[in-house]
Amino acid sequence: MRSQRGIVTGLLLERDWPVDRAAHARGVSQLELSLRHKGPVTRVSCGGLIDTSTADQLNQALIMAVGTKPETLEIDTTAVTGVTFEGITAMLRAGRWCHEAGVALRIVPGPAVANALIEAGLGWFGSPDVEPHLTREREIALRTRALSRMSHPAIVNSTDAR
Repeated sequence: MRSQRGIVTGLLLERDWPVDRAAHARGVSQLELSLRHKGPVTRVSCGGLIDTSTADQLNQALIMAVGTKPETLEIDTTAVTGVTFEGITAMLRAGRWCHEAGVALRIVPGPAVANALIEAGLGWFGSPDVEPHLTREREIALRTRALSRMSHPAIVNSTDAR
């Protein structure tokens, strides 16, 4: 396992979550996460698969990120290789948490997340030009709509053609 790192110096917060290389070799889903806070932006970078077994890790990272009270939370999913409905749900929850905390949300979508958001009817979500005002009720409504629209809510890969 790679070790965890948490450094707080002035306006910089860095944290990497451990990656279990043995589990990865066995085919168990892995998600690599890092959190960087500098100035007004906190960035959560994700890599790997966001599914049922890894969505809680993402939720914990997003809770921690919103807790730093940045002006903007940026979720970088450019290295995500696949995402399930649970991953979309984690991002919707982050949208609600950001709204409640007065934090702007920006998603930097990689192909897998962009495809999943579009398929779920949420292609607008996380755009810096859109303020979603996600209350708990709106989050639940969007999750319900997304689940009904996704042709295969189990997984959307970056290689899926749209």
